[in-house]
Amino acid sequence: MIFLAAAFLLGMILIFSFVKRRSSEVAIFLPLPKSEPSRLALPSPTSTIAPEILQIENDLSLIENDIGKLKKEDRRLVPPSFVFDLNLQ
Repeated sequence: MIFLAAAFLLGMILIFSFVKRRSSEVAIFLPLPKSEPSRLALPSPTSTIAPEILQIENDLSLIENDIGKLKKEDRRLVPPSFVFDLNLQ
């Protein structure tokens, strides 16, 4: 167990020293090309929504409304009143 801990620490020290040595090298950066703003105005993209997508969104909203109505009308969790009259314990 001690050997594993020592091997782990030695490995971390070696990795750290390797990274430290690699990062100390001189980095050469090339100048980035400067972009000039274009003088032409690009046309803005028009949003074209297919009628099928609108129909699908409409159907999904109707389904959500129906699910909401079903949750309000669901009485399965409420036991009928005759169960309490049986005096079961």
